[in-house]
Amino acid sequence: MLEATAGARIVVKEAGSDECNGTYVGVSEERWMTDTRGHVYLQKEGKDGEDQCICWYRADLGWPSGWYMEANMWGSIASYVIESNDMTCLPMTNWSPYEANTFSNPGMEPAPTLVGERKEKVPEPGEMDDGERKAYAMKMKEAGNEAFKAQDYTTAIKRYNNSVHYITFDPSCSGYHEDGNDRQSHGPERKLSDEEQQLTIARWPD
Repeated sequence: MLEATAGARIVVKEAGSDECNGTYVGVSEERWMTDTRGHVYLQKEGKDGEDQCICWYRADLGWPSGWYMEANMWGSIASYVIESNDMTCLPMTNWSPYEANTFSNPGMEPAPTLVGERKEKVPEPGEMDDGERKAYAMKMKEAGNEAFKAQDYTTAIKRYNNSVHYITFDPSCSGYHEDGNDRQSHGPERKLSDEEQQLTIARWPD
């Protein structure tokens, strides 16, 4: 299973319908669409993947609740499916061609396999210079905003806390020089209160 969050990345491979193979990234769904669809869908990257996506739908009009691999998210024509009542987790295996009387263009065998894209290790704040720390903190803030829009509040809080950790890091209070080398600590890093964290986030430029 993969947690379906904004920014999550997966690779679809081994699908008999080759147009479905590729890298997909999580995108927050428009709020007016979430009556019938999940809060996050995955969009295929690349110029040939502008319409291809993986979406979760509630049961309706003869189709079951589940994740659907579609050639066009607006036409809702699905090639592969896996039934699921959980919009927050994307199954990685046991997909099958979607065969139905409507909204169906069955994919070719074999069915796809999904794998999470490997993530590069993020350096600790003491291993970055000021510009790198600020850039990473802003990236985490934006990821938090996307998760918040998708009403994924648990992920949003994690991203915001990570942002605050990097933007408030003070090398003079840590065991790092600006060049990343260890040095004698001058004391523990001060933890911000919840109110201070919220104010810090609110004051960052967009």
